[in-house]
Amino acid sequence: MSVLADWLARARVPEHCAPRARRALAAIRCCRTPALGGHVYRCTECAGTDFAYHSCHHRACPRCGGERTAAWTAQQEARLLPVPYFLVTFTVPQELRAVFAAEPALMHDRLFRESAATLQQVAAERRLLGAELGFVGVLHTWGRQLQHHPHVHYIVPGGGLSADGNKWVNARQRDWLLPVAKLAAVFRGRMEAVLRASASARHASIPAGTWRSRWVVHCQPAGSGEAVVRYLARYVSRTAISDERLVVADDERVVFNYTDTKTQQRRQCTLGAEEFLRRYLQHVPPAGQHRVRYFGWLHPAAHARRMTVDVARQRGDGNAAGVGPKGWPVAGALGAPTDTNAAAKADRARGAAAGGAALALALPALRTVHARARGHAAAAGPGAAPLHAMSIRTRDQLIILLRPAPRAAGGSLGRDGRKTAREPGDGWRTPSRRAKTDATGTRARARRRMPPSGAPPVGGWRPIQNA
Repeated sequence: MSVLADWLARARVPEHCAPRARRALAAIRCCRTPALGGHVYRCTECAGTDFAYHSCHHRACPRCGGERTAAWTAQQEARLLPVPYFLVTFTVPQELRAVFAAEPALMHDRLFRESAATLQQVAAERRLLGAELGFVGVLHTWGRQLQHHPHVHYIVPGGGLSADGNKWVNARQRDWLLPVAKLAAVFRGRMEAVLRASASARHASIPAGTWRSRWVVHCQPAGSGEAVVRYLARYVSRTAISDERLVVADDERVVFNYTDTKTQQRRQCTLGAEEFLRRYLQHVPPAGQHRVRYFGWLHPAAHARRMTVDVARQRGDGNAAGVGPKGWPVAGALGAPTDTNAAAKADRARGAAAGGAALALALPALRTVHARARGHAAAAGPGAAPLHAMSIRTRDQLIILLRPAPRAAGGSLGRDGRKTAREPGDGWRTPSRRAKTDATGTRARARRRMPPSGAPPVGGWRPIQNA
């Protein structure tokens, strides 16, 4: 027994009503009535019979959708990965809501497409994540008072598939995925470009200041993802409001509860019967439009990439095995700690093959980052130059990468790696660390000082190439 369904069944159809809203009201009136027929069930033990009417299975019906919601929830929970999840929300500003109300079929598709492309574009940047995301999007068109408020929620795992498609890359932090300011700026630019190209008349009706203001994109941690899946499942195959929120529903008015966004307090909203029906019917989706869509390697057609993700996580590829910045092994923030001794041996072997010695030290709970390390490496031999160090901080660990630089013929090296005495005819020295860079990021003095013979630079550290 549904109070809202009974109220909608006896409500008067408005004169100016969209066809999809009329079909929704007609389906709700016929739901579980003799108009749709029914089934007779007989008990195998007591031979008793029971009759049940058929349901309409319309997405706007308050009586239907429970079975599909439970099935969708179980399916999504079974596909969750053992990584932190995030809830990312893209909201349309007030100035665009009239366009969305006029052409919902077109604009909802644009909202899905451009917001998903924004996530993939920002996540593909190497300095942020450098991976392809796989996520699920759920469209909402209502606010807490049933007002028109189009936005889309995405359930995003904290990581993705690497650019080569072979490794899993974890998010940099457990409580941070991508910068929301950059997501909002890219999303705004993409929406403006697609509207100008596909609907120039609609684009001209939007105030110019809309494309210069700050849009709202929200990203919050969602733990293991189960809670946010259950939260969004309530709106996948169900309507915008449930019977639990209704206080009064008669022929004159409808009173329902809602939670205020700013104060998070429980309040009541009172609407007239016609206004409540108008707000309810404006959220009926167009025919053939899906509220739930899948992107990236979670798309139904991306079976191979999803299998690659599962295999990569099971065998411990990429950051899933605790590989930190630049591929150097550290204790993983999300996975089990790695064997630092075995990893250090492997790194020393790679460094020896390149003509030097590498030393990787993982120091847990170190709070300060040292810019340089002093001293000599005993394994490098007596003829090696001083070791210059580069340190990388990864939250609670510090990696110090050391490598000896070869000594050049003639001259001597000081503690800072620069020549203290110049031999006749050498004509060059190591550039200062304060050398300015040009637009390409190359040190100008370094180009002038490099020897024409292509000899290795004197002093300084050289980055150790990853295997």
